[in-house]
Amino acid sequence: MTFPSKPYKYPGSATEHLVPAVMERIESVLAEVRLPNKAGELVPVRVLRSYFNPAQEEEYELPAVLVRTTGGAQDSGEERTASVEITLGVYLQEYADDEYATSVMERIHQHLLSQRILSGRYKLQLPLAWTVADVSQQPWPYWWAQMTATYYMPAIADVRDEAGQPFDI
Repeated sequence: MTFPSKPYKYPGSATEHLVPAVMERIESVLAEVRLPNKAGELVPVRVLRSYFNPAQEEEYELPAVLVRTTGGAQDSGEERTASVEITLGVYLQEYADDEYATSVMERIHQHLLSQRILSGRYKLQLPLAWTVADVSQQPWPYWWAQMTATYYMPAIADVRDEAGQPFDI
């Protein structure tokens, strides 16, 4: 199978649409949130389809939320799941600023729990938890928090385009 060069509207699979749906939800939750960047300016939190690479830590323009698919599974029946990793990175002026990371992650967490159905086709699987590494593991002045959200997805036969037609996967 060959894919056209981007930008294009590829029908994809259920997992292909999951990450953009999660990103859209997070963007709406954080629309009014402003956190300090390296220059100390209060800026919006960017939401990116990416992954955290500790070797490139200083290259990230923080604050940012990185979202990516980390895996999927199907049981012997019709249940399919996909896991999405949500990583928040903030730049701290002082150690006490770690509350930025915890309050933003709690805001995302509460919103995902309060609206467990995403895009009318994904259902959040419980439990949902987030973590912040121990202070000794945080690479000052950067602060990272992480959450993995697992969603039930439609079965392959149920994946359809906007017109309701099944995809030939």
